[in-house]
Amino acid sequence: MTFPRKDPKIEKRMFHHDIMFRNAGRLPKSFGYKDLLDLASFSIPGISAPGKTFSCLRFIQKFCSDSAGAHDRFYQLKDPRRYDRLADLKQCVFHLTESKSAVLRQAMKVEGAEFEEDLFHFLALRLEACNSEYFWRFSLRQKYQWLHDRHGTGVSLSDATHTLSVAGNELALALDQEDEDRCLAAVSAIMDWARVYYPVGLRRHNKPTVEKLYESRSLLRVIREHVALLKVGDHEGVIYMNSGWSKVWGCLIPDMMMMDSRVSYSLGRIFQAYSSEAKLDLHFLCERVGFYQVGFPGRTVDGIPRIDKRPEVWALSAINMSRFLLDFLEYCRRNNRLILNGYPFSLRGLEAKLFMMGGSYVVGAGPARERERSSR
Repeated sequence: MTFPRKDPKIEKRMFHHDIMFRNAGRLPKSFGYKDLLDLASFSIPGISAPGKTFSCLRFIQKFCSDSAGAHDRFYQLKDPRRYDRLADLKQCVFHLTESKSAVLRQAMKVEGAEFEEDLFHFLALRLEACNSEYFWRFSLRQKYQWLHDRHGTGVSLSDATHTLSVAGNELALALDQEDEDRCLAAVSAIMDWARVYYPVGLRRHNKPTVEKLYESRSLLRVIREHVALLKVGDHEGVIYMNSGWSKVWGCLIPDMMMMDSRVSYSLGRIFQAYSSEAKLDLHFLCERVGFYQVGFPGRTVDGIPRIDKRPEVWALSAINMSRFLLDFLEYCRRNNRLILNGYPFSLRGLEAKLFMMGGSYVVGAGPARERERSSR
């Protein structure tokens, strides 16, 4: 499994001592102040000497106890640098508190090839046990010259695949020819297929945003720039990312999954089940695989970090999960795991099955529901 990219923006929001704790497995059971300085140099390279000192003192305050047991006041100070016995404190032997040691043991469990193999095996078992039939009813509001009428509606995976393939080809052609009108039509068709283009009730969906980009003659540019970023796995510049935009990016980038609330919920439920069975902390598990959930009402798993309408985090999660699922497919191919039960053995087929499983969880029928007709 390819280790997921860390999000620099999220890293910047973390305190330096928390970043140090991520690497606390490098420390011996008992350690000195010099060991903490080395850990700081490894975890937060480039930090100034005063910043390193402050981070180490905060690390001691938050995660450690000392052998002397005579520095209680130090742990209560708002600014640990003001402690009048720092020289004595730095001579102490430290160890992680029992609660923090337990957290660290959890983190250590989600490392290495054994963990990856076990997680893939668990995911394969869940997919093999589920025979959910694909049933997604769609009917495009507009007619398009490039799309035959019979492909403007459908219910089967074949119908959906053909419609998205034609619309994706049309969008690629629009990019090649720099045709803004053609681009608008293709994007609207893709998002309409996903039922996230036209406003519904209080939900504005994507039509106002897409039309605003089109009217400013910047729709083509935005799509071209985003595709260039996502193709190289760069999420930082992504500002257009939601269920609808993920379909657009997936149509143009075959190795990019279409991350929506149902696929996200399905993955979240599977990770939750695995964490329970393996007695792993769910947050550490999701951090290890790089998963952030969409968090749609009714499709949210407690304990998993949320995207919270941050497009760059949505993109990061989609990039990480695309790599994760492609590695998983390779594992299944090598081990002859029959995970898709008639769905195409591809990222799109796996995504479609997870999509239906996510809907099954929502209606409370479990992952083996035979037919699921609810919409997003």
